[in-house]
This record gives sequence, structure tokens and C-alpha cells, in this order.
Amino acid sequence: MSMLLPAIIDLTQQYISELDPSFITGGAATASADNTFEGSNNFSKAMNINVDPEIVAGISGSLIITQPERGAAYKKVIIYCDDFTGDVYYEFPVSFTYMPIVSTFLDTALISAIAGSVTVAVQNGTGFIIIEGF
Repeated sequence: MSMLLPAIIDLTQQYISELDPSFITGGAATASADNTFEGSNNFSKAMNINVDPEIVAGISGSLIITQPERGAAYKKVIIYCDDFTGDVYYEFPVSFTYMPIVSTFLDTALISAIAGSVTVAVQNGTGFIIIEGF
């Protein structure tokens, strides 16, 4: 397995730590241990974050997949292929309400995403696949 797993987890945690809670509350905010922000206007927002990726071994290489954003209004799935060859079917822990947007620069990937799952077929691919929407 690649050394990329710790790097991806670090990037996900950095993404989470750089979120500015003031845009959620419209004022001063404090963050609690359970990922809930409390603001001066008594509004709170749970962030629904998961940083536990699933690792899939292919015919060659590996694929790492996680759904770090699982909110009611916004969801995001991050897939990283590390010289991956193979087919993967993944059911989202929290389904999208509508068809999500799929972004990638992998020219060797065939991706089929619906609201509840994604199927990815890759031939010697290295790079990210981002699926997001609500």
C-alpha cells in the first residue's frame, strides 16, 4: 500500500481545521469536541465529518475512498487512485438527494455515480475523483 493514506487523512483533517466557523454563525464562534460550532446568535451547526477512509486493493495498486462531508445540505466523496487497476462499487454512507457532480482528471477512469452509489473502473490510474452535491 502506498504512503498516501496518511497524507490523504492529513489533508482531510487540514480541510476540516481550516473551515471558518464564522460563516456558519455570522459572528464569533467556538468549536466543541463533537464538531459542533456555537455562535453568538445561538445557532449551532453539526459538521457531519468522517475521516475514516476505506482502502480497496485492485488488480494492481490501491484505491482510497471516504465521504468526509455527510450533511443534509452538502455531501462530498473523495476517491484517490494510486496506480490503481480494477473495478470498485461503493455505496455512500449517506446518499445524495440528487445526482452528484463528478470531477476528475483521470483519463483512464470510467465512473458511474448515482444518488446512492458509485462504480469506478480504472486502468493504471493515479489521481483524485471528487463527487459532490446535495
